[in-house]
Amino acid sequence: MDHVKHQRKKISEVVFVARLKADVQKKALIKKKKDEQKKRDEKKRIDEKKRLDEKKKTAEKKRLDELKRKKQEQQLQEMMLKAENDERLELEAERLREQSRIEQENLRQSQIKADRVAEMNEVDRFIALIRAKITRSWHKPQGAKNGQTVVLRLNLFPTGELSNALVIKGSGDPVFDRSALSAAKSVSRYPVPSDNRIFEKHFRQFSMSFSHQED
Repeated sequence: MDHVKHQRKKISEVVFVARLKADVQKKALIKKKKDEQKKRDEKKRIDEKKRLDEKKKTAEKKRLDELKRKKQEQQLQEMMLKAENDERLELEAERLREQSRIEQENLRQSQIKADRVAEMNEVDRFIALIRAKITRSWHKPQGAKNGQTVVLRLNLFPTGELSNALVIKGSGDPVFDRSALSAAKSVSRYPVPSDNRIFEKHFRQFSMSFSHQED
């Protein structure tokens, strides 16, 4: 009887130990599964975080690239506008320079024309004075024919004094020619312009014709 009880007790202990062992194994298995699930969840979280970080990084790079592109585009537009503006300013400056050059040239030509007119007026005035001087001293010979013309060449000093006078084209009447030449030589001092340039150009040596006109 005691042996049977002992056997039963021993069996109960074995069963208890087995159950305890099974329970421990079950708990260990559950813990292992939980740990594995936890690891999977952590890996999933890390992977998700990495994916989100990559996505954020890609989005940020795209944003920065877009900003860079827009900045480059703006700089290019500014450079093109500046180039166009510089070209427009240069063209305007060139137009103004050309306009100024034309105006200056027109002014120069107008001044040349005015100086030429003034010079010729001055020349005409002194030619008229010189002609009057000679004419007043000219004693035409009797028998001079109407329309007879003699051409004299006169050389003057800047003082107005006569350097030389000669007949360069006769009238065909030596007496008439000599009378005109004598009149030219009889003038002690001729009126000459004070402007030396005009004198040298027109009065250092010049020719003048004299004609007989019947009164």
